[in-house]
Amino acid sequence: MLMIEKAWEGYKKFCVPADAGETQIRETKAAFYSGFITMFEINMKMAEPGFHEMRAMNWLSDLQAEIKRYIKGMQAEKERLEKN
Repeated sequence: MLMIEKAWEGYKKFCVPADAGETQIRETKAAFYSGFITMFEINMKMAEPGFHEMRAMNWLSDLQAEIKRYIKGMQAEKERLEKN
């Protein structure tokens, strides 16, 4: 199995409801792959000759902070929904 396909299958198993329809699965897979494509493009940009190492480190730090903010927001939303 291909690497991204394997990651998709794991994500689908964990995050997509078992009774999801074909459209939901197709659209979720498209969004999943779009995220991979975006991160691949960012990584390729950082790998270009002349891309300064400090700039790459700053990009990675910014990405990590953005991911942490997203996860924190998702956790807060989950807690909010569980209270209701």
